[in-house]
Amino acid sequence: MQYWPWWIGAIALAGLGILYRVLVGRMIGVSGSWQRIARWREFSRVEKEEAKLMSGGGMMETGGSDSLADAFRAATLDAFGDAPDDALGNPPEAAVDTAPPPPPAKPAIEAVTVPGGAHLVFLLSMVIGALLTALYYGEFNIQYYLSDLHVKLSGGLTQSWFVLLLGGVMIGFGTQMGGGCTSGHALSGCAQMSPASLVATAVFFGAGIVFSLAVAFLAGV
Repeated sequence: MQYWPWWIGAIALAGLGILYRVLVGRMIGVSGSWQRIARWREFSRVEKEEAKLMSGGGMMETGGSDSLADAFRAATLDAFGDAPDDALGNPPEAAVDTAPPPPPAKPAIEAVTVPGGAHLVFLLSMVIGALLTALYYGEFNIQYYLSDLHVKLSGGLTQSWFVLLLGGVMIGFGTQMGGGCTSGHALSGCAQMSPASLVATAVFFGAGIVFSLAVAFLAGV
């Protein structure tokens, strides 16, 4: 088994994270891309509804913002009776500021909606890259038997596959609860000194070390 020098991987990961941030405006994250692909129907429906609201279709269906405000005012009057406008939170007509609101400040890096196809290409690129590397070094092979260490820790080949499946499900559940995985928190978040990412990275790496040592001790490895 041949490994590349660590500094090549460091430069590649750093370059990928920076390039993704500059071009896409978002932090890179494998679990986020996988969620986007796995829930593509839901994301497509939400994007269509957002586009409809932005185009004004949603406001027309609800009668516009004025009709909605009138409905709230009518419900308030029905619940609390007649009251002057200032008691209902409505300023007098003379005090109403008719000046248009200032435009929102444009962020330095504008985030864009990443299409599902881009997430799919990102995930497939990792698989294809690993495949090409294995073929280049002549180390590509398909085997269903895990290492002796896996079998010894789990108690058998069947048990080891079950443990890997259960572990994968737990990792997927945990990344959704924690808002990211090692790429999202450890690679992207820690690089931006995000407090949440620093805490998350310390927790899941620390827990991984503790449980690995505990399992190894119980298995007598």
